Amino acid sequence: MRAVERAKRTKKVAWSIAVLSVVLIILTWWIVNPRQERTADALRRSINVYNGKIEEVQKSLDEVNEDIKNELNKDDPSKGELDILYKYRDRYQQRIDALRQERAQPESELRHHEAMMSFYEWILIMIGVIYLSLCFYMMKLIIEHDRDRIKNKHLYGN
Repeated sequence: MRAVERAKRTKKVAWSIAVLSVVLIILTWWIVNPRQERTADALRRSINVYNGKIEEVQKSLDEVNEDIKNELNKDDPSKGELDILYKYRDRYQQRIDALRQERAQPESELRHHEAMMSFYEWILIMIGVIYLSLCFYMMKLIIEHDRDRIKNKHLYGN
Protein backbone atom coordinates (compact mmCIF):
# COMPACT_ATOMS: atom_id res chain seq x y z
CA MET A 1 0.00 0.00 0.00
CA ARG A 2 2.91 2.32 0.71
CA ALA A 3 4.07 1.97 -2.89
CA VAL A 4 0.66 3.04 -4.19
CA GLU A 5 0.66 6.06 -1.89
CA ARG A 6 4.19 6.90 -2.96
CA ALA A 7 3.19 6.64 -6.63
CA LYS A 8 0.27 9.00 -6.05
CA ARG A 9 2.50 11.45 -4.18
CA THR A 10 5.13 11.28 -6.94
CA LYS A 11 2.45 11.92 -9.54
CA LYS A 12 1.28 14.97 -7.57
CA VAL A 13 4.85 16.27 -7.39
CA ALA A 14 5.28 15.85 -11.14
CA TRP A 15 2.01 17.67 -11.80
CA SER A 16 3.07 20.41 -9.39
CA ILE A 17 6.32 20.86 -11.29
CA ALA A 18 4.40 21.12 -14.58
CA VAL A 19 1.95 23.66 -13.15
CA LEU A 20 4.79 25.62 -11.56
CA SER A 21 6.60 25.78 -14.89
CA VAL A 22 3.51 27.19 -16.60
CA VAL A 23 3.08 29.74 -13.82
CA LEU A 24 6.74 30.78 -14.05
CA ILE A 25 6.52 31.24 -17.81
CA ILE A 26 3.34 33.30 -17.51
CA LEU A 27 4.84 35.34 -14.67
CA THR A 28 7.97 36.02 -16.70
CA TRP A 29 5.84 37.15 -19.63
CA TRP A 30 3.69 39.28 -17.33
CA ILE A 31 6.77 41.05 -15.97
CA VAL A 32 8.69 41.44 -19.24
CA ASN A 33 5.87 42.31 -21.65
CA PRO A 34 4.64 45.58 -20.05
CA ARG A 35 8.16 46.99 -19.95
CA GLN A 36 8.67 46.16 -23.61
CA GLU A 37 5.27 47.62 -24.50
CA ARG A 38 6.13 50.85 -22.69
CA THR A 39 9.34 51.10 -24.71
CA ALA A 40 7.46 50.52 -27.97
CA ASP A 41 4.78 53.06 -26.97
CA ALA A 42 7.44 55.66 -26.19
CA LEU A 43 9.00 55.13 -29.61
CA ARG A 44 5.58 55.40 -31.30
CA ARG A 45 4.86 58.64 -29.42
CA SER A 46 8.21 60.03 -30.53
CA ILE A 47 7.41 59.15 -34.14
CA ASN A 48 3.98 60.77 -33.80
CA VAL A 49 5.58 63.97 -32.47
CA TYR A 50 7.82 64.10 -35.54
CA ASN A 51 4.82 63.42 -37.79
CA GLY A 52 2.95 66.33 -36.17
CA LYS A 53 5.92 68.67 -36.68
CA ILE A 54 6.24 67.55 -40.30
CA GLU A 55 2.53 68.21 -40.88
CA GLU A 56 2.83 71.72 -39.44
CA VAL A 57 5.83 72.56 -41.62
CA GLN A 58 4.11 70.95 -44.62
CA LYS A 59 1.10 73.24 -44.12
CA SER A 60 3.42 76.26 -44.08
CA LEU A 61 5.15 74.94 -47.19
CA ASP A 62 1.80 74.53 -48.93
CA GLU A 63 0.89 78.12 -48.03
CA VAL A 64 4.18 79.40 -49.44
CA ASN A 65 3.67 77.36 -52.62
CA GLU A 66 0.20 78.86 -52.93
CA ASP A 67 1.65 82.35 -52.46
CA ILE A 68 4.26 81.65 -55.13
CA LYS A 69 1.55 80.40 -57.47
CA ASN A 70 -0.54 83.53 -56.82
CA GLU A 71 2.49 85.78 -57.33
CA LEU A 72 3.32 84.08 -60.62
CA ASN A 73 -0.29 84.46 -61.80
CA LYS A 74 -0.10 88.24 -61.37
CA ASP A 75 0.44 90.40 -64.47
CA ASP A 76 3.58 91.95 -62.94
CA PRO A 77 5.17 89.48 -60.45
CA SER A 78 7.56 91.09 -58.00
CA LYS A 79 11.05 89.64 -58.32
CA GLY A 80 11.93 90.52 -54.71
CA GLU A 81 8.71 88.97 -53.38
CA LEU A 82 9.33 85.78 -55.38
CA ASP A 83 12.92 85.54 -54.10
CA ILE A 84 11.69 85.79 -50.50
CA LEU A 85 8.99 83.18 -51.13
CA TYR A 86 11.50 80.82 -52.77
CA LYS A 87 13.82 81.20 -49.77
CA TYR A 88 10.95 80.36 -47.41
CA ARG A 89 10.02 77.38 -49.55
CA ASP A 90 13.62 76.12 -49.49
CA ARG A 91 13.83 76.56 -45.70
CA TYR A 92 10.55 74.72 -45.14
CA GLN A 93 11.65 71.91 -47.44
CA GLN A 94 14.98 71.65 -45.61
CA ARG A 95 13.15 71.58 -42.27
CA ILE A 96 10.87 68.79 -43.50
CA ASP A 97 13.87 66.80 -44.73
CA ALA A 98 15.65 67.31 -41.39
CA LEU A 99 12.56 66.20 -39.45
CA ARG A 100 12.26 63.10 -41.62
CA GLN A 101 15.91 62.31 -40.92
CA GLU A 102 15.33 62.73 -37.18
CA ARG A 103 12.20 60.57 -37.37
CA ALA A 104 14.11 57.78 -39.11
CA GLN A 105 16.08 56.94 -35.94
CA PRO A 106 13.05 56.16 -33.71
CA GLU A 107 11.42 54.30 -36.62
CA SER A 108 14.51 52.15 -36.98
CA GLU A 109 14.61 51.54 -33.22
CA LEU A 110 10.93 50.57 -33.23
CA ARG A 111 11.40 48.07 -36.07
CA HIS A 112 14.41 46.58 -34.28
CA HIS A 113 12.53 46.49 -30.97
CA GLU A 114 9.51 44.77 -32.51
CA ALA A 115 11.74 42.21 -34.23
CA MET A 116 13.56 41.47 -30.99
CA MET A 117 10.27 41.19 -29.07
CA SER A 118 8.92 38.64 -31.53
CA PHE A 119 12.22 36.75 -31.21
CA TYR A 120 11.99 36.86 -27.39
CA GLU A 121 8.38 35.71 -27.53
CA TRP A 122 9.38 32.80 -29.75
CA ILE A 123 12.27 31.86 -27.43
CA LEU A 124 10.02 32.07 -24.36
CA ILE A 125 7.41 29.88 -26.02
CA MET A 126 10.04 27.33 -27.07
CA ILE A 127 11.53 27.21 -23.56
CA GLY A 128 8.04 26.69 -22.18
CA VAL A 129 7.28 23.90 -24.62
CA ILE A 130 10.59 22.17 -23.94
CA TYR A 131 10.21 22.55 -20.18
CA LEU A 132 6.64 21.22 -20.20
CA SER A 133 7.68 18.34 -22.44
CA LEU A 134 10.43 17.46 -19.99
CA CYS A 135 7.99 17.67 -17.08
CA PHE A 136 5.53 15.34 -18.77
CA TYR A 137 8.34 12.98 -19.77
CA MET A 138 9.56 12.96 -16.14
CA MET A 139 6.02 12.27 -14.97
CA LYS A 140 5.79 9.37 -17.41
CA LEU A 141 9.11 7.93 -16.23
CA ILE A 142 8.20 8.36 -12.55
CA ILE A 143 4.80 6.76 -13.02
CA GLU A 144 6.27 3.86 -15.02
CA HIS A 145 9.00 3.36 -12.42
CA ASP A 146 6.47 3.36 -9.59
CA ARG A 147 4.18 1.03 -11.56
CA ASP A 148 7.08 -1.39 -12.06
CA ARG A 149 7.94 -1.19 -8.35
CA ILE A 150 4.34 -1.93 -7.43
CA LYS A 151 4.28 -4.91 -9.83
CA ASN A 152 7.57 -6.22 -8.50
CA LYS A 153 6.45 -5.79 -4.90
CA HIS A 154 3.20 -7.59 -5.70
CA LEU A 155 4.96 -10.37 -7.63
CA TYR A 156 8.02 -10.87 -5.48
CA GLY A 157 6.88 -9.47 -2.15
CA ASN A 158 9.87 -7.11 -1.79
